[in-house]
Amino acid sequence: MPLDFNSDPILKLKIDLLMEAKAASLYQEGIKEGTKSFFHRHPDFFNAGKLIEQAADVMKASPDKETRAKYLAESGSGRNYEQCGLLYVRAGKLDDAVKYLEKSALAYRVDGKHTKAAEVLTNGAKLISESNSDKSFSLFSQAIDIYMEENVPQFAEDTFSYYVNALGRAEKWSLALTELPKRIEINRKMNRQDTINKTILSLVIISLSQGRVKGANQVLSTYIGDQAFSMSDDCMLAGQLISAVQMEDPDSLKQVLKNQYFTFLPNSVTKLAKKIDVEGAVNEDDENDKDDKEQDNNQDQKNDDGHEEEQQEDVEDDGTL
Repeated sequence: MPLDFNSDPILKLKIDLLMEAKAASLYQEGIKEGTKSFFHRHPDFFNAGKLIEQAADVMKASPDKETRAKYLAESGSGRNYEQCGLLYVRAGKLDDAVKYLEKSALAYRVDGKHTKAAEVLTNGAKLISESNSDKSFSLFSQAIDIYMEENVPQFAEDTFSYYVNALGRAEKWSLALTELPKRIEINRKMNRQDTINKTILSLVIISLSQGRVKGANQVLSTYIGDQAFSMSDDCMLAGQLISAVQMEDPDSLKQVLKNQYFTFLPNSVTKLAKKIDVEGAVNEDDENDKDDKEQDNNQDQKNDDGHEEEQQEDVEDDGTL
């Protein structure tokens, strides 16, 4: 009959301690192999990494996940850095997770495994994004850049779909406005005009939802020269949305938003379209202009005050007061 270690907590504790002692011994051997000393003039970094990796393997069944993560981190391979990063994700230590996932990607890139590096970053970002943490954004962005460098836009687009959903869940719309134009260029490489059109319409919707009417107009004017887009339903709807907001016509806006076409956009963008506020959008740009004028007036006032102080100092220097 096999022993049930879990039923005997004392026996389990002894086994855990033995494992930890064995792992610590392997770890120390690895450190010694990789350290130059008087008696060890030529460090063997390859063997050092192997020994520390063995230490991490011994710790697999141990409840001490942080020590295992430490051993993996110091073993120096892309695979072990990756495992270390994933352990930190599960532990909720996202800063450490990002650090080691990036180290894993770098190690893979040094070995010439660029798409594997992007895969590590994407998988880590997907896990981190489940906690609605914005720490996933940089990983998504790096993975997309690597895929584009390697000329595999289809993988970049797959990653971008997860990235858009993560941005939507976190409501990071300002960042979305910065990042989404990259998606347009990715899909140009694959001649996916439908995705290009929907991304442009999404940019208009996001801009209007944030009260950026001028920004929405700028998006439309930037891409209107694309004939395929200019003849699309996406372009027509974008123009109708902007017109309704500029005319301060809530009824027209409501009518435009009834179009079933909006349901084909990313879910977060579809929900955002329903939040477009006619008055809020128009007033937002007015407020921006007002703020700019106030800043200019304040700066002019500072300049005038500074000029008066200089004149006052000149008068005092002349001894006329």
